[in-house]
Amino acid sequence: MPLLPPHAGAAFTARLRRWVLQPWLVWLWAALAVVLVVWVWHLEERAAVRQEHQRLDFEAEEIALALAQRLRIYEIALRGGRGLLDASRGVSRAEWRRYVDNLRLESTHPGVQGLAFAPVLRPSQLAQHERQVRAEGLAQYAVHPPGPRDTMVPIVYIEPLEGRNQRAVGFDMFSEPLRREAMERARDTGLPAMTGRVVLLQETLHDPQHGFLIYLPVYHHGLPTETLEQRRAALRGFVFSPFRWKDFMQGTLAGMKQPSRLELLLSDVATQDLLFSTADDPQHLLQKHGWSSTQELALGQRQWRLQAFAPDDGMSVAGAPRSWPVALATLLVLGFVGVLLAAIQRQLRWSQWKAEQLQQELALREQNWRLQSVIDGTLAATWEWDIPSAQLMLNGHWSRHLGHVLDEQVPVSMRRWKEIVHPQDWQASRVLLQQHFAGQTPFYEAMLRVRHSDGHWVWGVEPRQGHHLAGTWPAAVDVRHFFRRHGPGADARKAGTQRDDAARSAGDDWRGFCRF
Repeated sequence: MPLLPPHAGAAFTARLRRWVLQPWLVWLWAALAVVLVVWVWHLEERAAVRQEHQRLDFEAEEIALALAQRLRIYEIALRGGRGLLDASRGVSRAEWRRYVDNLRLESTHPGVQGLAFAPVLRPSQLAQHERQVRAEGLAQYAVHPPGPRDTMVPIVYIEPLEGRNQRAVGFDMFSEPLRREAMERARDTGLPAMTGRVVLLQETLHDPQHGFLIYLPVYHHGLPTETLEQRRAALRGFVFSPFRWKDFMQGTLAGMKQPSRLELLLSDVATQDLLFSTADDPQHLLQKHGWSSTQELALGQRQWRLQAFAPDDGMSVAGAPRSWPVALATLLVLGFVGVLLAAIQRQLRWSQWKAEQLQQELALREQNWRLQSVIDGTLAATWEWDIPSAQLMLNGHWSRHLGHVLDEQVPVSMRRWKEIVHPQDWQASRVLLQQHFAGQTPFYEAMLRVRHSDGHWVWGVEPRQGHHLAGTWPAAVDVRHFFRRHGPGADARKAGTQRDDAARSAGDDWRGFCRF
């Protein structure tokens, strides 16, 4: 059983067709398509931004991890140096040199300036210490800066002992506050400790850089180091390495699997000192870039802050997809749907036009059928005169009047028509016709004698029937105006029917009567 009556479905289909054929529908779809494309663009842009931040964070984390791994490698080298000192009561300068040479610092530890040892001295030990070092071949050795101090930590062994490192020999690092603070942290915790930003003694006027040092405490063998007091009492000295920040960072970044295209800033959280920057103007870098990722690192008992910024080309740091391909694809799909909708509208309009044409044709056929029924019922003889081609089209009822002189529905030329019309009537009708075409008469009317098939002239049909032949224009047509609108040679057609002229008396002669 249907849920809706049949006429309800047809009405719904008609309403749907009318709605689809609305001209504003395509424009509405175009507006919706623009809104949808903008919305998709916005979503893709936000997704791309999120993806970019994720890529930025991931790459910054990779750099932070690379820094931590590089420092652990240096820490292993420092622990190896402490193990060498702890295994022997005394390590000579030559033994220290061989140990450092085996580490191959320049190839395996880029950025480090050397590996060194500095003992802890009391003022009473200073003179003997200087004599001992001078005896080893450093004749100009002296602990500096001069002046009385309770504790001194001079640099004794540093390898490679060449170039810049030679200036550092004998320097009392405990006399400088930043170095002293890092050594005290290392002494009290027993763990590696980093300094803040310092100027290394190895620096010259050529390519000056900031640097830092990492200290690892060395305790006397056999003494307890469980408590803070025990560690302070057992302290023998420090194994340490100096680093130049720029060399250290460039070596670390160069060792990564995928070179980074990020702009980097590295700073000390405690002091806010800038340690390293890939940009010549760090402040301009902070103002110029809006996308950044910040990583906090706890290394060497200090807090570092690593800030990574996306490069100038924005969302292409690591191949991040841009949003325009998706928006373009959406626009193409919506455009295709719009074209399809327009095509459907065009097809429906054409179908509607064809249906209207068919209805008009059916109505015209119905009208023609009714007219033909009237003509057949009244036995009316009809004619059509095509003026440009000078031909007449007569129906079959003329055969009854003229004795089958003319074939039904076969064009009859004016020459043939002239042959069967009486010459006197022909000349008179021509004069009347020219007067009408010239606009001198409102209509054309002529009485014509037509030759019958047996040779005699007939004015029409049987006089007693009172039938005459008459041609008329439709009332709404003016022949004069018609020719003025269309000009000579345009299609001009006159039509008429045989009619019963009841206005004439029964005693008058019956003649072929044409009027239009």
